[in-house]
Parts: sequence; structure tokens; C-alpha cells
Amino acid sequence: MDKARAEIAAISNALEQYKNVNDEYPATLEFSEIEPFYQANFVQVDGENLVDPYGSSYQYLRSGPNNPVSFDLWTTDSKGNIIGNW
Repeated sequence: MDKARAEIAAISNALEQYKNVNDEYPATLEFSEIEPFYQANFVQVDGENLVDPYGSSYQYLRSGPNNPVSFDLWTTDSKGNIIGNW
């Protein structure tokens, strides 16, 4: 769970940097969109998908229900617990 939290923090940082340059968050969480802003380089990438430590893609919603002025970024661990940026 700690690794997923650290990855969510790193991805969130890249999304914030993307917004600083582009004045809005990306519509989708495609790696090619945030790669120039992504510093950590430790999240597994499968094509355009950022993969969590449990083998699933991270989920992303711009203006999500938990963070309507920014984004929701989350995954679910192997026990079904949601790990998110809220």
C-alpha cells in the first residue's frame, strides 16, 4: 500500500506540473502526456497505462467526485481497499 501511495504522489505531482504548463489537467492519464513532467520513473508503464504495484492500471478522473477542482487518482489493492489522492 505504501508503494501505491508513493506512486500516486509522484503521478499527482506530474499532473500538477502538467497543469502549470497547460492551464488544465489532461483529459486522460496517458503516460505520453505526463512523461515530460514525471520525475520519479518508478511506476511501471504498459503502453500508455501507468500500472500499480498490483498489476492494474491507475484510474483517473479530471474533476473527480472527490476532488472536483482538480482530479481523482486511485487504485485498489489486493484486498479491495481503495488507495487514492483524497
